[in-house]
Amino acid sequence: MKFPSIEYQIALCIVLLSVCILESGFAQNIDTHTIHIVDSLFIEDDRSVDEAKTELLNIARQSAIEQIVGVNVRSVNTLTETETNNSYFNSYQKLVSVSVDGKITNEYKIEFSKNQDYLIIQYLAEVSRDLTRADPYYSLSLTLNQKIYQVGDNLVLNVQVTKPSYIHIISIDEHNNISQLFPNYYMDQNFIPAGVERNIPNSQESHVLSFSLAETPGRDSYSELLLCIATKKPVSFKELTSTVDYSDNWLILNNWLMNIPRNEWTETYASYTVIK
Repeated sequence: MKFPSIEYQIALCIVLLSVCILESGFAQNIDTHTIHIVDSLFIEDDRSVDEAKTELLNIARQSAIEQIVGVNVRSVNTLTETETNNSYFNSYQKLVSVSVDGKITNEYKIEFSKNQDYLIIQYLAEVSRDLTRADPYYSLSLTLNQKIYQVGDNLVLNVQVTKPSYIHIISIDEHNNISQLFPNYYMDQNFIPAGVERNIPNSQESHVLSFSLAETPGRDSYSELLLCIATKKPVSFKELTSTVDYSDNWLILNNWLMNIPRNEWTETYASYTVIK
C-alpha cells in the first residue's frame, strides 16, 4: 500500500485546519442561550382554549426573543395593520416583528395548565442571534395590489430591493400554518436586480399560475401575513412545506436564516384580509 507523501499530508492538515477556523469563526458570531418563560393569559368568554394557547405561546416566544435582543427591537406599528380582530393572529405579528435579530432555534418544553380562568404556560427554548451587523444599505419593499380582497380575487405582489437579490416569500395564516408561496414549481426564477420592480406573478407567470384567494369554511373573513426574505446569494430553501405543522416550519425557517450571515439577508412584511 502506497501512503501519501508527508508534503501532501501536511497540505491536507492545513486545509482542514483552515476550514475548522472558518467554521469556528462563524460559530463565534452566534450567541445562543436557553430561556425559561412562565406566563399566563386570561381566557375571555369569546375565545376558545385552543386560541388562547396559540396566543400565549406566541407571547412566550416573543418574551424569549426579547430577553436576548432587547424589548421593542422594531416597533410593531411598522407592520401593516390587518382588518381582523383576531388577537392571537395579531400576537403572531408582534412575534415576527421582534424576531428579525433573534431566532428560536429549538424548543424543549411547551406545557399548558389552567388555574380558574387563567391559562399558564411553561416554555423552555433555545434562542440564538447573529452578532454581526445587518447591512444598513440593504432594504426590501413588498406591496400588494389591494389591501382587502374578496373571495376569488387574485393576489399580486410587487417586490423591490436595493441590491441584486434572490427572493423568498412565506405565507402565514391565522392558524399559524406556514408555507412557501414563492418561488414554487411554476415560478422558480426568484432573482431580482437592484431597483427593479418585480410583480409576482408577472405577465408570463400569470398564464400558468395565479394566486386566487379562496374562502375559509365557516368564516366571513380571514387575514394572512406575508414574510418576504431577500438574500444576496442563491440559497436553497425547499424544506418548508404546507404539510409540516407550525412548530416544525417555524424552527425550519429560523434555523435556515441563522445559517445565513446577517449582512447577507433582509426582510419585510405585508398583510391582507379576504372577505366573502
